[in-house]
Amino acid sequence: MRNILPKNPGTLILAFALAAAVWAIANAEQNPEVTGTFPSSISVEVAGTPQNLVLYGAGPDKVNVKIRAPQDSWSRLRSSAFRAYVDLSGLGPGLMDVEVKIECSDGRVRILEKDPARVSLRLEPIRERSIPVRIRALDEAPVGFTMLMTRATPSQVTIRGAAPLADLVSEAYVELRLEGSKVTFSKTYRPVLRDVQGKEIVGVDLSPAAVQVEVPIEQLRNFKTVSIKAVITGTVAPGYWMSGVVVQPPTVSFGGDPQILDSFGYVETTPVDVSAAVTEVLRSVSIDIPAGTALEKKPEVFVKVSVQPIPGGQIVRRPVVLLNVSKGITATLSLSAVDLRLAGPVADLQRLRPTDISASIEVTGLLTGTYTLPIQVTSVPTGTTVLEVTPERVSVSLR
Repeated sequence: MRNILPKNPGTLILAFALAAAVWAIANAEQNPEVTGTFPSSISVEVAGTPQNLVLYGAGPDKVNVKIRAPQDSWSRLRSSAFRAYVDLSGLGPGLMDVEVKIECSDGRVRILEKDPARVSLRLEPIRERSIPVRIRALDEAPVGFTMLMTRATPSQVTIRGAAPLADLVSEAYVELRLEGSKVTFSKTYRPVLRDVQGKEIVGVDLSPAAVQVEVPIEQLRNFKTVSIKAVITGTVAPGYWMSGVVVQPPTVSFGGDPQILDSFGYVETTPVDVSAAVTEVLRSVSIDIPAGTALEKKPEVFVKVSVQPIPGGQIVRRPVVLLNVSKGITATLSLSAVDLRLAGPVADLQRLRPTDISASIEVTGLLTGTYTLPIQVTSVPTGTTVLEVTPERVSVSLR
């Protein structure tokens, strides 16, 4: 070893130092460091929030960073490589100025500047308490009905949030609409937190987030709601049928003696005549008012009768006509007529004339020879459909 090692150790150290310097210079030339602002803002996290305290108001948002890093690191850097955060460990309630800290998963990246370097935050104690659920109907029960005492399950909810906000909450309101309901119903609602002036409070947690509300609807004894039955007279046109009858409104409420109200279950309209109708019939009608009763509110009643053609089918035979036979050529058909299977309203099919719907073969430009050509169907009346042509093709000899 004495023969291998130089007699002067300083020479060995100097050699290593020169080698390291040469490597550093070569590396710097091939992969120089670049200084600049990272192009994307970094979201700032909140870490170490003390127990029983909560961030109140606007928290930290984003931070821009100026860094120095080798050129190859810049090409690979993504926002996910950075972590920006404020550490609230050990802090108490109140307004404070906190440093924004930034870390990078690439150890060759140096953080030079951050904007902002510090942020103002406010910590407040967490307040948790129970408040009652109040129910308010935004509309009224239909005529002849009343809404009884509503009930929410649970009747109280727990709120939890920053003390300044939680202390403002007075009640948890459920606002509902009856929407003309004449029967008791139960639905799930999310209460809205409000202060004593009725202003909505947001930013406070609610548990449970929703309550079940039962809304009892009861009919008054001296009122009764019954259906309206349309009276239809006459017969629609041949080949047509009544596909539906709609009465609007479908029900009406009467007031009167309970015994008289119990004696009937529906009322009829004045007759609606649909004689020879081929389209929809819409009429304004009156309704019968049983003796000893009165309409609580006189409605405008309409009856709509939908009239549709009866669908049908038919097979007709039509002669085949040759079109545009060249001059001097004689054409012979292997079949003189074809069958057409039609679909459409029965009334339209019954009115078909022999001249309606034509079957033809186009031979424009064809020279002598034998051809198998498709049948073309034209002059089909509106509303009628050709489902099938038998045969679809016919042999034509040209001489």
